[in-house]
Amino acid sequence: RRDCAGAAMARTKPSLAEAAAARREADAAMEAARRQHRAALEIAAAAGQVPEILCRYGAACYRPDCLFKHPPGRVAQAPAC
Repeated sequence: RRDCAGAAMARTKPSLAEAAAARREADAAMEAARRQHRAALEIAAAAGQVPEILCRYGAACYRPDCLFKHPPGRVAQAPAC
């Protein structure tokens, strides 16, 4: 670590507690974003607007309440496991 003006200072690793807290905060932010996106899709579906966003799982999607677009002939089934 150098204390000279303009020189880069060495970074220290966060403690385990700090890293865990940062991870919890990031997870909470991602969950909030998922809830907000899901709510927007549900509002559009209730208004009769079919979303044009393709489901990432396509015909393999097993969620009967999935709001994304699927290929024709898809049958929502629970996974075999």
